[in-house]
Amino acid sequence: MGLITALTEDQHRVLDNIHAAAARIWARPLHRYFTDHGPNHTDRIIALLDGLTTGMLATDKRLTPTEVFVLLAATCLHDIGMQDERYAGGDLEKIRAIHHLLTAELIFEAEENPAQVVKLGLPDDPGLIEAIALVAKGHRQEDLQSDEYHTLPVGGATLRLRLLAALLRFADELDIDYRRVDLEQMKLLALPVDSQLHWWKCHYVAGVSIVDEYIRVAYRFPQSRPDYEALLIPLIEGEIRAKHAALEPIFRAHAVKVAIGKPEVRLLRLVKPMPAEVEVLAKSDAPPAKPTSSRRKATLVAAKPAAESEKQPRRHREVPPKPLPGTVFDQQGQKVGTQINVAGDYHHTVASGERSVAIDGNASANTFNMGDTHTRQTPVNVSAEDAIEVAPLRARLQRLDTVELESLCLDHFPTVYDKFDRGLRRDEKTNLLLNYIRYHPDEATRLVEILKQMRFT
Repeated sequence: MGLITALTEDQHRVLDNIHAAAARIWARPLHRYFTDHGPNHTDRIIALLDGLTTGMLATDKRLTPTEVFVLLAATCLHDIGMQDERYAGGDLEKIRAIHHLLTAELIFEAEENPAQVVKLGLPDDPGLIEAIALVAKGHRQEDLQSDEYHTLPVGGATLRLRLLAALLRFADELDIDYRRVDLEQMKLLALPVDSQLHWWKCHYVAGVSIVDEYIRVAYRFPQSRPDYEALLIPLIEGEIRAKHAALEPIFRAHAVKVAIGKPEVRLLRLVKPMPAEVEVLAKSDAPPAKPTSSRRKATLVAAKPAAESEKQPRRHREVPPKPLPGTVFDQQGQKVGTQINVAGDYHHTVASGERSVAIDGNASANTFNMGDTHTRQTPVNVSAEDAIEVAPLRARLQRLDTVELESLCLDHFPTVYDKFDRGLRRDEKTNLLLNYIRYHPDEATRLVEILKQMRFT
């Protein structure tokens, strides 16, 4: 049993065509240093979606056959934007950064301009195509609370786009096991050390299962390195937990009640340790040891030496990592940057009523602008007597999820954002922002205006 059994014969036939079209697109992967994003990735996500939806299928909030079709079609197509070499002169970093937007455009253009865009096998229904494009686009940091993710009537069905996009986003995050990489290929590739770490993390995940609404990640570490459990599990599961926390309100509203269970760890003789330089990077990425209280942890983070606290987290930095000595990373005449998990890294907005794309405030009808509008502020220290009250601001900030809070700080308060270490909880990140605002009262008014613009009034 699985979601696919809910499809009608016609829906099943169309889905097969979409799956085959996506497979053709992935025949020559453009991002060869990245983990698998092709048809096998799609099939693993569909299996994870079966587990995520098992509980809700026994309720009156179960997915309808049309919703299942849209979800599975979007799953087949969600990463195809990574294969659109026409954008940005083939710049791999820019393609990867907004591939979810490129995916949506490819889906729309397949119907609008079929002579110039690869056939995708889509259904002959503009409402279904719109839904597939939006759900596929939503697998990354789209604002799922925006109007375009309201329910969409199609025929006799009402599509819950917000739920479908949330399911795809989370299932995509969960595909992290060893099947996404081939360490034999690593022997032939001059991978940046960041990419190597990502490959090794996948290699150490034996599998992800969802049973009785519990998500369990199984690990296999070398017998000689039992310390990998404490080092790597926080790195691997940190993003899963953050994504789950951000999406849980949507899940709960629709009877998706999955929880993250205790990890399973086995030490195996034939599993090899990662190279020394990769382990050094893993240790530098590891979250700090958990202090006795949230307030103490926020204080420790804020008190880091300047050289460390001003270092931009690797996951968001725009400058590609330096290659290992004696190697050059070049693909199609350009350097290849940091390997990351492409699920959910960039924030942007879509103009209402248009398919134009706005990134960092710049929009155009069919172009993508990666302009940087970040401006670092020079702190103005004030006395404790002049510090503002933060409680009202905290109440407003609590309405933001983790992704929205990170985007707010990245776009408007980069000094605070640079202090966000992996593993910090949302409340700890909020404390860092409020501590900054508390001693920069001139920034408080700006924060309030920004929150109003985000409709968190």
